[in-house]
Amino acid sequence: MSIPLWAQSLTLILLASLFSGKPTFGNNLNQEVLEFPIDYNVPIYLRDFSSRRDVHFRTTSYGNTKLRVLVNETDSEEKSQIFLQNDDLAGNGGATTVSPVSINADGQFVYEVTLKGKGVYHLIPSKTQKRWEVRCLAQCGRKEVTLGDVVKKLNRSELNYFSDKISHYLRIKLPQNEMSRSLIKRLVGLIANQEEGPLSRFPTLPPIFRVSEHRNLITLALKGREGVIETELPGSWSEVVKYFEVTGRPQPEPISPETPNIGYGHFISQSIPLSMVAQNYALSRVMTKLAEQKGYEVKFPNIEGKTTLVKSLEDFIQVLWRTGHHIQLRDERTFANFLSFTYGEKYIRWPVWFKTQVLDSQKEELFFPSPHSQFVWQITGPTVNARVNFFLGINGVAFFPKFDEERPQWTGFKSKFQIFDESRKDRDLILKATIIAGKYLRRIRHESEQYAKDYPSDGYGFTGICNDSSAVIERAISQTTTFFPLFRAPKLNEESRVRDGLDDIFNELPRDIIPLNEQSLNPESEKLFYRRMIDMVSLPYDPNMIWDEKFFEQLNDLKAMAY
Repeated sequence: MSIPLWAQSLTLILLASLFSGKPTFGNNLNQEVLEFPIDYNVPIYLRDFSSRRDVHFRTTSYGNTKLRVLVNETDSEEKSQIFLQNDDLAGNGGATTVSPVSINADGQFVYEVTLKGKGVYHLIPSKTQKRWEVRCLAQCGRKEVTLGDVVKKLNRSELNYFSDKISHYLRIKLPQNEMSRSLIKRLVGLIANQEEGPLSRFPTLPPIFRVSEHRNLITLALKGREGVIETELPGSWSEVVKYFEVTGRPQPEPISPETPNIGYGHFISQSIPLSMVAQNYALSRVMTKLAEQKGYEVKFPNIEGKTTLVKSLEDFIQVLWRTGHHIQLRDERTFANFLSFTYGEKYIRWPVWFKTQVLDSQKEELFFPSPHSQFVWQITGPTVNARVNFFLGINGVAFFPKFDEERPQWTGFKSKFQIFDESRKDRDLILKATIIAGKYLRRIRHESEQYAKDYPSDGYGFTGICNDSSAVIERAISQTTTFFPLFRAPKLNEESRVRDGLDDIFNELPRDIIPLNEQSLNPESEKLFYRRMIDMVSLPYDPNMIWDEKFFEQLNDLKAMAY
């Protein structure tokens, strides 16, 4: 089975496992390796794994990639250390021992690691280490170019073809009206004239309260993507995993033979094991099927060596805990790379901007890069080592496989909520978020059929967008709202006849598609509005990489207005 096209958004990750005794390498590695994906900037939770299993954190280096690793230790007199090994040496044995450089105020051991060469590296913990936090300090992703850089590199023949290709593509995808004709003419003109400056802010969409114009452009982002898969699933967990086994990693393909250096999609990290890809697919499909509540049941192995029949999403979470698994729940915020083009071995930096109605100190309007958000369930344990996203996207609303795509640096990364299942209260929050996600899925599916038949997948842009789905979960577990912008149509709160207990949450959420000057915000509400915008600014991995100087200057004014 091949990986669906939309799943080309695999990115930079680490892979982990826990072992007892000294590490073994190469041909001496006889124990089972427990591998599961982790992120930069997100704490890694390791606890109560079988001593039979080795653990490797694996990461891709782009040359002189610098990491800082913070380690929590168990109570042990053994010396804390990390073992570093280049993937090219895996069959030859040998590893470099890395010792901590300091201990911080929280009692964590601090490591500084530089991965000098390009390729895949293994970071292997000592058995006494129970939690890692990995932060990338420099050279965290592959190099990038702007669209202006690209068009300047094209010869006249390639430039004309690229211009014609984009023009033809937009004419097919966009509705034939004055707005689309103007957009196409402007973009083609900028490309043909190789105007780098204007291209850096193209396209810039109108304010979101002109939502109908946004929806007319949404179909542009649907190219090369598949909706939620509706095929039947096998009835046991092992069979589902086997069903999604994969044999390769697709890379961005050229958009045409005439422009071989320009591709569409994402580069796929070689550090991701194919077994993890299969488990991510299996977990996403099982959780989605259970959330639908249409009769799907799955047999899951229990600790007695038999199976437990799981009939609901809530049961699945409880069974995972009973069988020794751990679950981490977190949000993730990035800038959205709807236009995922590549040039050679580089990403093309191409944000989609929108006007905000917010004026800076110079009375200039703030243009904002479109943000993306999602909640992530990361599950580790004896049977399942995988994770999934949940959001309402252009593919519909579902639990989607979480691959930690080799994310372009300009999209950044931020996480405000990280919940580990260390206490009953934490488990209650994780369970509540899971139940709310299931209710939200069923509601949006119903509303899209009843009220949004003429809109793109699952009423995207009418029933909401990714940030709406994140805001519903956030509101349920924290009584706060920090996501922006929110697109759900206000009239759905009056017209929808779904009674699932979510009405109070929907009524409490801000309505960003109402013009700002018509919302009658008091000073404190206005500050909260600005804070939500700031909370969606996912600063790049490299703080020195200011890829739009004007935008980052205006952020300082925004912060002054918010606090």
